[in-house]
Amino acid sequence: MYAFGQDSRWYVWQSGAWALTSAPPPPPPDVSPDGSTISGGTGTLVTAHGTWTFGGPASPGNWLILLNGTVAGGGVASELEVTNGGRMYAFGQDSRWYVWQGGAWTLTSAPPPPPPEGVSRREHYIGGNWHPCDRAWNLDLRSARLSR
Repeated sequence: MYAFGQDSRWYVWQSGAWALTSAPPPPPPDVSPDGSTISGGTGTLVTAHGTWTFGGPASPGNWLILLNGTVAGGGVASELEVTNGGRMYAFGQDSRWYVWQGGAWTLTSAPPPPPPEGVSRREHYIGGNWHPCDRAWNLDLRSARLSR
């Protein structure tokens, strides 16, 4: 956590105390909501991993998949989709879905649909239906404790 003091200097909370620091880093770009897609070799999506785009053509109908401007795991696709809680999925001309996990593309089934309008992020997708989560986590910033 950062604070701007009345002395016009920046401070960061670390090891249980405020320490003098430089200005905080800029906030990351807003992540793309579940259900966001790009295709045809154009567009941009953002996840917690970074910014996803297409590179040059890899084969007819497929483009290189770039993460922060670098080829991501050698992946190629015709479509990218953010869903399932901000996870990146790729669909290629081979008619197969892949998910980005652990720094690599893994063959998977089609991703679940994004939550319908009015469904909160505290719900999860099981067996083709959206269900309420049975646990919630709270972060107390004053004591920096995480509790259930």
